[in-house]
Amino acid sequence: MDTPAPTSLIGLLWRAGRFGWQRRRLIHCAWSGFTHRNERIRVSCAQLIRVHYGNKYLLVPSTRIPSQMQPPGGVTKVFSAGRTFLEEIGANAGDDYKFTDKDSDDLRIHVPGGKLVRFLGWYSAANGRERSPEREFKEELVDTGILPGELFATPKLQRYRVKLVGPRYTPHFKCTEVLVHEFFGLDSLTEEQAACLRELQAPENCAPAIGSDAQFGWYTSQEIDSHGRLPDAEQQHWRVAEHAQWMT
Repeated sequence: MDTPAPTSLIGLLWRAGRFGWQRRRLIHCAWSGFTHRNERIRVSCAQLIRVHYGNKYLLVPSTRIPSQMQPPGGVTKVFSAGRTFLEEIGANAGDDYKFTDKDSDDLRIHVPGGKLVRFLGWYSAANGRERSPEREFKEELVDTGILPGELFATPKLQRYRVKLVGPRYTPHFKCTEVLVHEFFGLDSLTEEQAACLRELQAPENCAPAIGSDAQFGWYTSQEIDSHGRLPDAEQQHWRVAEHAQWMT
C-alpha cells in the first residue's frame, strides 16, 4: 500500500522520524528552496548497499569515476507514475550528464527551488520510484560474479540510514545541489552466506593488496574514513569515495 506523500514542510517535519529524515536538514532545504525559488536546484538520489563482515566493508569500482572505490548501489530509478509527478512540479534532467537510455529514469534531476520541499515529501513516501536497491545488488554483485547467485538470489536488504546532504553550492556543476543517499544493509545472513563473505576476505582482496584491475575490495572503517589512504601499501591504486564514510 502506498504511503501518502507530505506536500508541505510541516507535514514533512511531522513524519520525518518515520522516513528517517533529519528535521534540521529539512528546514535548511526549505529555506534554501525559498531563497532559490526562482532558480533550479540539482537533486541526486541514490540507494547504496552495505555489505559488512567482521570489521571490513565491501566496495566496488565506480563506473563513472576512474580509480574510485565506493559502496555498491547507484542512482534511484523513477517509474512512470513518478515521472508524471516530476513533470507536474517542473523537474527535468538538466545537462549535467550525457544520458543514455539506461540513465533516462535516473533521479538525478533539477527541481524548481519553490518545489523542493514537495519533491522531498514525494521521495520520502517512496511512491513512483524504486524502494530498495535489489536491482543494483543483482547487477553489481551477482551478475559480476562477486557474489554467487545461488546464495544471494534473494538478499534481505534493510534500510538503516538516510543521509541528506546540502543544500550546498557545487563548483563542479556551478549550482546549488541536494544529495539524498539511502543506505541499506545486507542483514540476516545465513551460515552459508557468512562463510562466503569470509572467504572473499582473502588477503589479496583487502585494501593494502588490491591491484588496479580489482573487481572489488574490502576496507576497514579507518581506511574508508581516510578515503583509502594506505601508508603501508607499496602502491595505492584506489581512492575511496566520500559517501562511503556515511555507510559505516
